[in-house]
Parts: sequence; structure tokens; C-alpha cells
Amino acid sequence: MIPSNFLTKDDRLSGTVNPTYEEWEDQILLSCLQSSFSKTILSWVPRVIHSYQVWEHIHDYFFTQAKARERQLRTDLYAQSHDNKSMREFLGQIKTIVDELAGSIVQSNPMNMWMLFLKVFHKTMPLLFVLLKINLKHL
Repeated sequence: MIPSNFLTKDDRLSGTVNPTYEEWEDQILLSCLQSSFSKTILSWVPRVIHSYQVWEHIHDYFFTQAKARERQLRTDLYAQSHDNKSMREFLGQIKTIVDELAGSIVQSNPMNMWMLFLKVFHKTMPLLFVLLKINLKHL
């Protein structure tokens, strides 16, 4: 039997919801969540009592994955070097990594991105200045 939203008329007027109704509603949501997830995703979620616990476990799992990917991208970006690549190829690789980092759901501080970007270019700055000088001489 579905419990009533409100126990009394006064509860309805004051907006005080029946706790039994809230519990019933939460159990319906929990059941819907559990039935809509794949077995793989459900394996990440231990037995829970409330629907919000499902969301917390799912969030924690994906946040951890996103954070690890962001760390890997930062490492990849910092490890970039010009080597024998053309400038177009070198900058293209950096742009690819920066674009993925910029789209990261974990990335929260744009200043951190600029600092990382400057660290990468600090290693290659002399090369950039030489290329700029060569290009300016041809103007």
C-alpha cells in the first residue's frame, strides 16, 4: 500500500511530508536505479539502504577514474618534448592533451592549467625563440 504524502491537513498546508512516504519514495528510486544499471556498475555499489548512497558510490568511482586520467594527462603534457618532431606535430600533440584536460570534469582551477602549460613551454622556450627569430628575419 502506498503511504499518504501527508498525515494531516495541517501537514499538507505546512508542507510537512509523511516520513513513511519519503522512505517509500526513496525505496522506489533505489529500486529503479538498481534495475537500470548494468551488472558491472552494480558491482561497484555495495548493498545500500538509500538511493543517495548509490549516487555517492557511483560518483566516487567515476571521480577517482577521472582524477587518475587527469594526472596521466598532466604527466603526458609535462613529458612532451620537441625531439625530432616538426613544430606543427609538437604543438598538435600538446593541443590534443590540453583539449582533453580542459574537458576534464575534475579540472577546477584554470590557473593550474596555465602553470602546467608554462612549465611545458619553459623546456622548449629557447627553441621557440629561435624559430621566431628565423621567421622575423624572413619578413
